Amino acid sequence: MEIDTRYGRLAGCFDEEFYSGGTLKSCSFECENHVETGCGTLIPRFGPENARRKYGKAVGFYPDGAIKRVVLEKQAGVISPIGEFPAELVTFYENGSVCRVFPLNGKISGFWSEADEEKLAVPLHFSFDFGEFSAKMISIHFYPGGSIQSITLFPCERITLQTPLGKVKIRGGFSLYEDGRLQSMEPAEPTPVTTPIGVLHAFDSNPVVVTADRNSLCLEPGGSVARLSTVTDEIIVQLPDARLERVLPLKKTNPLDDETTVTLPVQVEFQDGGVRLTCEKVHRYSLAECAFTILHVPYVAGFSPCSGCSGCGG
Repeated sequence: MEIDTRYGRLAGCFDEEFYSGGTLKSCSFECENHVETGCGTLIPRFGPENARRKYGKAVGFYPDGAIKRVVLEKQAGVISPIGEFPAELVTFYENGSVCRVFPLNGKISGFWSEADEEKLAVPLHFSFDFGEFSAKMISIHFYPGGSIQSITLFPCERITLQTPLGKVKIRGGFSLYEDGRLQSMEPAEPTPVTTPIGVLHAFDSNPVVVTADRNSLCLEPGGSVARLSTVTDEIIVQLPDARLERVLPLKKTNPLDDETTVTLPVQVEFQDGGVRLTCEKVHRYSLAECAFTILHVPYVAGFSPCSGCSGCGG
């Protein structure tokens, strides 16, 4: 089947899906097509399935006919706002500008592991005001205007950035404000940072990193801490009436494995002259009316701090 689009006539279409208005929403291909985009000429996937290929349509479109995503037949160099990158998947904004570039797009399964995918990854080099590094990455996310919004790293990667809080070793990735300043990052280890309530150790032992658009340590545009997670610190709050309240990380049974545990971090967020502490329950305190004491327990991988004497034999 052939379908006319704003990118020309697409041949060998099958598994088509259309919007209610009749425009093409997505399809797959049985033969080679060439699609002219803002990042160059792309050849959508058309070859046979294999253990590594993800199931899904080769191209997707917005309701107005603009290209939304292209799964490439094979990895190729694509032109981004900051230069050329290897890509197997590219997504676009409705105005045609590049949204995300994925150097690899393999299907993780029992037949193709994350380690297999990582072996195919090539380190890419970046230079920012806050650090220069080479690392294997899952994706680069751009703002519509062309500046980088976030970089998502392969799980094995660790890089060090010079932040307004000092040097921070990170995993997972980081995000930026549109003007290039650091917005958020995922610390690779408990990292002491100065906050309005004292020095806290930013670290989430079980972060959910799908993309690095949002991470557990977030900065205000001026560089101060806006939000963080901690699995090592107990926060003692003295209320205006002199009562004390304790907020600490909680050790819970792993929902995926009844024989192990996970630690729920305390999420600390500063806003409007106050601090919000969240760990199952939400606690709000005034910075002006309350006093805060931080008790730190060194982090041991695989062990949740503040878990009681049964956890450490104490």
